[in-house]
Amino acid sequence: MSAVEFGLAAPVFLAMLTPVIDLGLAFSQQIRVNQAVEAGSQYATANPYNGSTWASNVSGAMTNATTLSVSPVVGSETCGCPNSTSTAIIGGYGSPPSCTGPCPDGSNPGYYVTISASLTYTSVMPYSILGSTATLSSQAVVRVQ
Repeated sequence: MSAVEFGLAAPVFLAMLTPVIDLGLAFSQQIRVNQAVEAGSQYATANPYNGSTWASNVSGAMTNATTLSVSPVVGSETCGCPNSTSTAIIGGYGSPPSCTGPCPDGSNPGYYVTISASLTYTSVMPYSILGSTATLSSQAVVRVQ
């Protein structure tokens, strides 16, 4: 009798558990994408911007930080000021290497690079909550000088 009950209940239980497992795997991969961007940000802040191989080195730091096939993107160096109300960078204070003009708060503008990575997550089950695929991405804005 117990075997029959288990045989009837197990498929229903597994059908309810599969989307939870799939969502957990997606969150795990999102954390790993975030960690890859963090590794690229750490490399960017520790190594001076030189323009020639710097962007490929930052991309390499991101891809080496994870076993996932992330698609790293390293933006060009821009000049700006931190926004006092959010984490956005504001301003068009000249282009590198001449970054002049005072920020709205009176400080000097700085050089920033936007670093991002993305990954296409393919769900374990095609009928999952996420659909068959989802794009996971992360971004960081780093002051490099």
